[in-house]
Amino acid sequence: MIDRRRAQHRGRREHGGGRTELARTLGLATGKAPPIQGLVTFQALGGGTLSQPNWSLDLQAPEITPLSGPFHSGRLRVQAKGSLDRATVQSIRWESQDGVLELDGAWSRGRSSRLALTLENLDLDPLAALTRVDSLKNLRGVFQGELEIPGDPWALPRWDKVSLKATGALDR
Repeated sequence: MIDRRRAQHRGRREHGGGRTELARTLGLATGKAPPIQGLVTFQALGGGTLSQPNWSLDLQAPEITPLSGPFHSGRLRVQAKGSLDRATVQSIRWESQDGVLELDGAWSRGRSSRLALTLENLDLDPLAALTRVDSLKNLRGVFQGELEIPGDPWALPRWDKVSLKATGALDR
C-alpha cells in the first residue's frame, strides 16, 4: 500500500532521453507515414508530487527533411515545461534556407494556446509554389504576430479555428 502523504511530498525527479526516427514515431502515433524524415534526440525530466506532477522537455533535430514539396531541410529545437494543467513553450525554433521561425507561449486547461510568432528572412518562394501566386516569388519577409490555437495542446488542432494576427515587411 502506498503512503500517499509520503509520496506527495517526496518530489522525486526522473530523467530520461533518447533518439528516435521522426517518421517512424509520427507514423506510429498517427497511423500514416508523415512527409518528413530525420533523427530526433530528446531529454525529458519529470518530477513534482503525485498530486502535482511536472515535466520538462528539450528536443533537438539537427536535420529534418521534407520528402516532398518546395521546402528545404532544416534544424528544429523545442524546449517546453509544464504540468497536467498548463504548459509553457519556452522556445520552438526552426532554421532552414527558407528562413527562421520562432514560437513561444503558454497553454492552460480550459484556454487556448497563445504563441508569439517571429519569422525572419522568410523566403516566400515555397509559398508561391504552394499557392500558385507568382507575385510572391523572389520575395523575403519578416513577420511578428500571435498565433491562437483553441483546444487541448495534446490533440491535433482544428485548422479552421486557428487564428493568426501578424504584421511584417517584404523585401526583394
